[in-house]
Amino acid sequence: MGELAPEPRSLQEIERDDWGDPPEDTTMLISTVHRLRRLPVDRLDDEALRILLGQRVGIAALLPRALDRLAENPLCEGDFYPGDVLHSVLRTPDEYWKTHPEQLERLCPVIDLAEELLRADEFAVSGLLDEIVDFRKRAARLWT
Repeated sequence: MGELAPEPRSLQEIERDDWGDPPEDTTMLISTVHRLRRLPVDRLDDEALRILLGQRVGIAALLPRALDRLAENPLCEGDFYPGDVLHSVLRTPDEYWKTHPEQLERLCPVIDLAEELLRADEFAVSGLLDEIVDFRKRAARLWT
């Protein structure tokens, strides 16, 4: 596991891709993604990770950091509910996991603990349990 090295660069710098300013008539989500891509990765909080990973932006740079946070707290949360960061991670495309099996391996104990915590909490978001079950099925296909 372990902590990743500090990353003072932004996604824009890491990816060497300046998206420019968002269009004036854009949605709040698109404006937020544009803004977050310009922040140093080290300054991105759980909500920023949830948003960016949920939009499939910067996955290669952000997913290892999200896994570090999830290893500390599988139900870490952005602004929605406990586990919303995990929810965004579980929705990462299979193509990414196929090329990063070591990260998939790191995720397995996280989802085991998350499931245990969710089943013990009568107020837990049941949709996240469904996502875990679906992800396990997808992951099983990736391992074969």
